[in-house]
Amino acid sequence: MKKKKYAASKTHLIHNRSYHLDPLLRQMLHTALCILRPSETFDIHQKLMEIYEEQLHKEAIASRPTADALLEILYHVLQQELISHRSPLKEVKKQLERCLQNYFSPSEEDDVIQLQELSTLLPKDEDLRRALSMPEIEVLQDAISVFIKSHKMHGLCILSVHFNEPNEYQASWTSADPPILPMQIVHTEIKYTIKQWREDIKRHGLNCFKTYFSEDLQRIISESLNNPLMIATNTMDIPFELLHDGNDFLCLSRCVGRQIAMVRGARELEKIQDPQIKALVVGDPTDDLKYARKEARAIAKFLKKHGAAVDLLVGSKEATLEAFADHLLNNQYHLIHFSGHGYFDHNDPALSGLLFKGESKLRTFKVEEFRYIQAPSFFFLNACEAASAEKETTREFTQGRLIQNLAIGTLEAGACGCLAPMWKVPDKPAKDFAIHFYELLLQGEMVGEALRQSRLYIKNASPSDLWASWILFSNPCNQPLRATGPVRT
Repeated sequence: MKKKKYAASKTHLIHNRSYHLDPLLRQMLHTALCILRPSETFDIHQKLMEIYEEQLHKEAIASRPTADALLEILYHVLQQELISHRSPLKEVKKQLERCLQNYFSPSEEDDVIQLQELSTLLPKDEDLRRALSMPEIEVLQDAISVFIKSHKMHGLCILSVHFNEPNEYQASWTSADPPILPMQIVHTEIKYTIKQWREDIKRHGLNCFKTYFSEDLQRIISESLNNPLMIATNTMDIPFELLHDGNDFLCLSRCVGRQIAMVRGARELEKIQDPQIKALVVGDPTDDLKYARKEARAIAKFLKKHGAAVDLLVGSKEATLEAFADHLLNNQYHLIHFSGHGYFDHNDPALSGLLFKGESKLRTFKVEEFRYIQAPSFFFLNACEAASAEKETTREFTQGRLIQNLAIGTLEAGACGCLAPMWKVPDKPAKDFAIHFYELLLQGEMVGEALRQSRLYIKNASPSDLWASWILFSNPCNQPLRATGPVRT
């Protein structure tokens, strides 16, 4: 009798994987120390603690401090206190608080993620549990929670979604308050093109919400309705902002921003001291986007009306590549608004950038040249891929890669954020959307909330899908613009 063949499931939840450390090194150390005198053992733990603290310091400078290095420091302090026959909790807590103040920042999302992982790990560490009671471990967890809450995080939640070839999605959830959900791994071959998304946004949003996330994660996301959301992901192929939890799209029910992986760390630029908003507005530098000129002039007029100082470059005579670079090099801007063409180089993404007109061919302001900025500016880049003879699906792929590279370029240069569309947007609604967005920012709204309200505004005012196209690369709680006076409408 032939065995019946079953088709492989398109979607399969593999398992939940918690953060943990390999205890082998500790076991070897413990065995070696058993033959030494207590004083010698104490000294070795002290030396190892110093080594781990030096490592923690290096990690904090290079990118971000990690939970495992801090855990090892706490372990060695604990062993020293046990050798000295003292109550260990006091010194372990003291060391924890000192390391938190020296190496972690409660305003940095990556640091908060590491601290949440440490908090989750503490009660699972066998060595700690043998020496400390559960109430004592909870004291350490409370110290971490107090430190995180010492900075106003606006209840920020972080949804991490990492894609691995060929079809694995790793998702986890972190917030300043419980719950914390360890990594969920899902395998699925389901993926929609941008064209398919635009044909039925709600249907695909519902399908993908159930496809990429476990039921536990779906529930947690739905329950975090009033919290700003940061999506940390390594893929531009999926518009996670458009996922639908059965009640609403994520980007309409809460303010949402994306965190993007960067090759180099972001430059540290000093904030502008001048209270007056200063903006650079560029429109149609290639002389083939008539409405981009109207958009640039309308936005410049609006910003000036509300007290901002505006440098306006319109058309190829004013908006040359050299003029754009000169303005960035010699001015500090709160805002840089660009409406024109972008270009993505498939062979070398570093050569991608914004297009300007030349004598015989178009010229590119490359992504690495965003380093010319002199302040942590906010970029609004209405820069769609220039028209080509490529297939539509290829152009969609290119647009996603284009805005990803533009965002990386601006953020590595030191920008505080970047807003760009996933697909070409209609002209007049794009202008209305931008003006409404800026008006809310000038009123002091967080950038994520200004974007959410602008999506709702343009969704009700225009039959197009422009509301769904925008991706914000920024902490959604940032406030990049503040008016010098009351906003006039």
